[in-house]
Amino acid sequence: MQKALILKNLLELEITANKLALDLICITKAQSQNSDTLKMAHFIEFIKLHPHDHYLGKKGGGVLIFCRDNLSPREVNVPGINEYDEITWIKVKTKVFPHPLTNIIVGCFYYSSSPK
Repeated sequence: MQKALILKNLLELEITANKLALDLICITKAQSQNSDTLKMAHFIEFIKLHPHDHYLGKKGGGVLIFCRDNLSPREVNVPGINEYDEITWIKVKTKVFPHPLTNIIVGCFYYSSSPK
């Protein structure tokens, strides 16, 4: 049931991304027991899910970045920050802004307002 719902939502997201010509999509509180179910055509996904034995007892969840494959996205390691469960960074190469070889760093993170 959950997998069918995820696939339905991903199809809707993919249709919307193509209609609006989106290149980057950041999602917090991404939930899936298997990162292999989180795929979209012409996008590369960067996901950081909670481990099942998370110290806060959380199951699934995490952050997710979908980036168009033509932007040549690469995951970036940020020392001192990447060890947190709900943050991920990527580097993308732009084609027009402001110089053809400009790189942009994009981060997706979830900050809970509830105390740990």
